[in-house]
Amino acid sequence: GQGRPSGLPDTFEGYASGLNEVQWREGASLTFPDAVPAAGAAVSQPQVVLSDLSFGVQGRVIGNGGTGAGVFFGLVRDRMDDVRTSFLEQTPFRSLAFDLRNPGQEALTLSATGLSGLGGEGIPLVDPRQWGDPVRHYAAVA
Repeated sequence: GQGRPSGLPDTFEGYASGLNEVQWREGASLTFPDAVPAAGAAVSQPQVVLSDLSFGVQGRVIGNGGTGAGVFFGLVRDRMDDVRTSFLEQTPFRSLAFDLRNPGQEALTLSATGLSGLGGEGIPLVDPRQWGDPVRHYAAVA
């Protein structure tokens, strides 16, 4: 993978897709040029630049679960102590929104502040860790 070795041992991570071999790296740099600055931040440079991130690079998948070969890295923020640091918890972003209304134009919006001004309806979320999930997936009760 990109980056440099993190010093963390490789692991096998269990996701809905099966067991995934993961190599842990660090040193990536990401730029979000269209970022909306947090309240009180300078508006002259709205972009967010994140450096020296820790991240997992997927290796082989052992078995396929309900999502086929899909893998989920990083869009969780809250986790139990024995789960590695996620992408999202290393960022200033505190809210996110998915817009799936138009096929081919799907969008993910990340914000350091609330997103209530986006319009549309929100769905109340629940924390599935209360039922034993090791991370706070974005879940709703129907």
